[in-house]
Amino acid sequence: KSMENNFVEMNKSSVQMRAIECYKEYLKKDSYLSFKSYCRDNNIKYEKILDWAQRRGIFMRRLQAEARGEGITNEDQQTFIQFRPQSHPVGTGSVLKGVSITFPHNISLTLQECTAESLISLLSLYHPEK
Repeated sequence: KSMENNFVEMNKSSVQMRAIECYKEYLKKDSYLSFKSYCRDNNIKYEKILDWAQRRGIFMRRLQAEARGEGITNEDQQTFIQFRPQSHPVGTGSVLKGVSITFPHNISLTLQECTAESLISLLSLYHPEK
């Protein structure tokens, strides 16, 4: 990139960062103000700045929780993934139910049903060197 392009890119980032900082200031007055409402009221392009912020690890829900003095727990960041079962049925005697695993970095995984083989396969994907 040329020096001019780098300056334009830096300038865009500083404008977006200022908008985020102003939003954080508004949250001190109203910690339930949605970022979408803030952007609408201040003529800010919501989708663009939200995308910019998320790419940098800035999440509005976290900013709101911090303004209220709340912490974000792992329960707030749940992901549900459903795996398709294999085409051949598994006998009910070999099914494990309610398996909970806690990985390093405080990542928790709960499996409603699985087989011992599929559980071992999953764990080997997580730690292939073991």
